[in-house]
Amino acid sequence: MRHSTASITAVTLLGILAWSLSAAANENVKKALDVLYRRSSKAYAKKDIEAFLADKTADFVLKTLDGHLVTSDDLRQTLPARWQRMKEIKYLKIKIRDLQIAEAQAVAVTEQEFARVVAGPDGKTHTVVTKGTLHRDTWVRTEQGWKIRIVQEIEQGSEIVDGVPLKPKRN
Repeated sequence: MRHSTASITAVTLLGILAWSLSAAANENVKKALDVLYRRSSKAYAKKDIEAFLADKTADFVLKTLDGHLVTSDDLRQTLPARWQRMKEIKYLKIKIRDLQIAEAQAVAVTEQEFARVVAGPDGKTHTVVTKGTLHRDTWVRTEQGWKIRIVQEIEQGSEIVDGVPLKPKRN
């Protein structure tokens, strides 16, 4: 009986140690991704396409809510025109709400808040804040560090224009 109690204790301690090491590794991945999200947000705010694409894989794809697929090359072509309509990017905040890690892949569900000043069709500038946009981001560990392979839009956030709610959140 004494032998089995010692075995159970050893197995339990090994399990606790493995869980502790796994939790620490997961926290390290989360910290690394938080840094990459902040870097990407700053690149977007500076309207720096190369810096914005630096953390994307060569086969990167954005899957939009309506089913369109957007590649890095597509972003290279369309972002400058989008940025031209934005007179100022106040901030883009990305928060990891959930993170699942399996070996060399991490899937993060993120929530975004994005504030910008845009030129409206009325010829005036308007402050637009989008809150609660959700994405599912698939990251892969590469020799150059973590790179994002897939961004899938899950839910469009609510929009506020000049302090007035414009459109409700939708899936």
